Amino acid sequence: MLSYKRITNEYNELKDYINNYPSIDHRIIDINIINDNILDLEICFIGPIETPYEDIINTISIKLNDNYPNKPPVIKFLTKIFHPNISIDGLICLDILKDNWKPIYTLRTIIISLISLLSDPNPDSPVNSYAGKLYKESFLSLDNKIKYLKEIIHYS
Repeated sequence: MLSYKRITNEYNELKDYINNYPSIDHRIIDINIINDNILDLEICFIGPIETPYEDIINTISIKLNDNYPNKPPVIKFLTKIFHPNISIDGLICLDILKDNWKPIYTLRTIIISLISLLSDPNPDSPVNSYAGKLYKESFLSLDNKIKYLKEIIHYS
């Protein structure tokens, strides 16, 4: 059963969080309702500090479904991003958005998890196999690290 009250509370909680705490602490900069539909949201956040994504503003689409919070929302990067766990189409491979979803997760915890994913990719479970391969190789030499960073820059 859809809980508009919970969704509205989560939206307002995240909006207050954005407005009352500096983005340097949490990296989230905006949340918007699309087409006056609280089930269709866009959130913008800055990539995590001390990562190649640090200065990149990312926009994601969040589609809440009729079974939320019992089923995870559908989340997609609208910003092009080069990452082992994000497909070229913006689809995200993150366990809490699939098999490990729990109704206790909120919009805020989801965003924090996405920001954490940018800091700490899982190249052993890539949805973008090329990015996963390059990420692993980037630890082998400076040339490989530069190649990986150039791909990130190319996408942004």
